[in-house]
Amino acid sequence: NTMTTINSAIMYRGEVRFVKVHCEISEGVGIHMLGIPEDAVKDILLAVASALDKNGYHVPGKKLVISVEGAGQQLFAGGAYRSLDLAVAVAILMASDQVRLKAKFAENSIFFSALTVNGDCFAPVTCLDENAAAVVVDWFFRNTAHVIGFPSSHAVTDNYTGVDSLTELFVGETVEALDAQIRFSNE
Repeated sequence: NTMTTINSAIMYRGEVRFVKVHCEISEGVGIHMLGIPEDAVKDILLAVASALDKNGYHVPGKKLVISVEGAGQQLFAGGAYRSLDLAVAVAILMASDQVRLKAKFAENSIFFSALTVNGDCFAPVTCLDENAAAVVVDWFFRNTAHVIGFPSSHAVTDNYTGVDSLTELFVGETVEALDAQIRFSNE
């Protein structure tokens, strides 16, 4: 069994809820997602599977159990959960060894973005108002994490890196540059 944990968050009505996305791959078949409502599960898994496929990655042909820890019993509007797309994609890619991120980088980062079926990052519907991205960045800044998420003109801080797509995150020097920045800020 291979298990990976990625940090993420859900934002709804100005409240940010920190969550952990766990992905375990084992022998067997099927994809199971726990900890969020079923309608959100379908949206996330369809977007993530398509984004991975369109960007040269794949959903492993084994049993995947993805659990979201920290969402709580409160039900948010379905669109709020789409901020987990990027975290779910990264968790699947890391657990299946399609990409590798340094442990410290993954521990000190929060992946927060919805994904199109082509793998482009975009703001979840709950982050579309003028102040939402600023609220998210402020919350992450107070919690001393580095955020990797959708491109935003509101998020102008050293703690926030906007990426245009899933591919941009792993191609070129993006990850290496972010890892160096995170290591430097934590030393």
